[in-house]
Amino acid sequence: MAAGHEPTLQDLSREFHLTPELIWTIDPDHNSRGGITEFNPWERFPNKNGLMLHAWGEGPFCRFRIPGRFRNCSGIYILVTGGKVTFVGWCQNLVQRMNQHYGTISPRKCYERSEPENCLVNHRILEVAQSKRKVQLYLIQDGASDLCEMIISRLNPSWNSDLE
Repeated sequence: MAAGHEPTLQDLSREFHLTPELIWTIDPDHNSRGGITEFNPWERFPNKNGLMLHAWGEGPFCRFRIPGRFRNCSGIYILVTGGKVTFVGWCQNLVQRMNQHYGTISPRKCYERSEPENCLVNHRILEVAQSKRKVQLYLIQDGASDLCEMIISRLNPSWNSDLE
């Protein structure tokens, strides 16, 4: 993609002749006053090993879930915000990836030697939701991991780029 161009689903379709299926609109948990529940899990737990927070570990974070009916879905998942492809990844179990990896941030995910991707995606979803916008989850059912890497390389989604 050209520098400064934010990729869209149309770009994905044009470049790869693929049409992903809309699976779910991610909606973080809300508190009793209607605001999004935020938390920083690392604040509530002792850091006995003296580890440093990684670049995305500070938060804040939210909690969200997608329904269990997508448990047997695997392939390339695509997060879309405002019509723009913001993140692309691959998974064997969509519910596990979304609910356990991105939707629930445990303290250990916040520190060095963990996977900062989980924190980055969760924090970005929180930011989008706070601005009253939606994050939509699309899936290319059974899409291969090497195709996923090709899509990331060509489209260069902004959240994937933030991990580099």
